[in-house]
Amino acid sequence: LTLVTAGHYFSRKLARTRAGADVTIRSYPTSVGSSSLEIRTDAVQLDEGGRETLLNACHTVMVCVDGETLRPAKGSVPALLDDATDAGQAERAALAALHAEVRKRRAAES
Repeated sequence: LTLVTAGHYFSRKLARTRAGADVTIRSYPTSVGSSSLEIRTDAVQLDEGGRETLLNACHTVMVCVDGETLRPAKGSVPALLDDATDAGQAERAALAALHAEVRKRRAAES
């Protein structure tokens, strides 16, 4: 199986990056299909007071394909587990649903 990028979108620059300070990149899945997944990537940096600042966020859709046929490999992506201890999970799920609607609308208009 091979994972390919199907789309990269909703990139937003939210704050200025401070030169000379470390930037941390965090990525996590926000939604999955039978052969696809959406990954959110955040760039964060600590401010002078030690508080985390979100600098940039973007979303990438990846598709798992058969390495020989390059066709989507249905059933290759497992379902996301519901983590009741993760307070942001519901918000990320709602955002992923919004992104799915935007992609459907764009596909219908093109």
